[in-house]
Amino acid sequence: MPVSICFSASSIWQISSSFFFFAPDRPSKFVNEFIAGNIEQASSKAIDIINNGFNMYYTRNLEIAKNYCHKRYAGHIDKRYGLLASSKNKELKNYGLRSEFELDIVTWFNGEIGDKNFSNSLELVISEFNCQGLEVDMPIIVWGKDLRWYNSTWYPEGKTDIDKVYRLNSYRVLLTRGRDGFIVFIPPIAEMDIIEKLFKDIGVKELKKTLN
Repeated sequence: MPVSICFSASSIWQISSSFFFFAPDRPSKFVNEFIAGNIEQASSKAIDIINNGFNMYYTRNLEIAKNYCHKRYAGHIDKRYGLLASSKNKELKNYGLRSEFELDIVTWFNGEIGDKNFSNSLELVISEFNCQGLEVDMPIIVWGKDLRWYNSTWYPEGKTDIDKVYRLNSYRVLLTRGRDGFIVFIPPIAEMDIIEKLFKDIGVKELKKTLN
């Protein structure tokens, strides 16, 4: 079930056309298998897309992810990277991150260095509602407790089946926003260890240090 975009037509046309999303075939197929819980199939597709230059990383250290993006895209003013998270992720404040209900999405995509609401400042988190249909070069996706993995099955948060489908689809959107790849920040708490193991098992590399 698709998730609706929540910004207006007048604001969306102020965003550069370079940020509109056209899903690469291979990464999208990988994400579809991953979200469907088909881990063996996702793993086989991950090998192919990584070998073709699509960078997929996970980290338990948010600062490593931030530093990686700052250094990788230093001097490239046309490049965009930013923080993404599920709209039901309630732990953002624990990591010094903030989100806004009435978000200025144009500033987030088209802002300037020094603006704390600009994506590249890596301070303001946007949700699946804000980024559907748009893309950045490298998203940092903050994994939340609203999508858990247990006994080879996803357990999305939600009171109804429809809520659970929306939650799965929100992570599908988040994982398919990157042009160059994605980084998943897995919070360093014990209950998230199983998420780290899952990404590791399918071939996603741990981002342990920044670029030289």
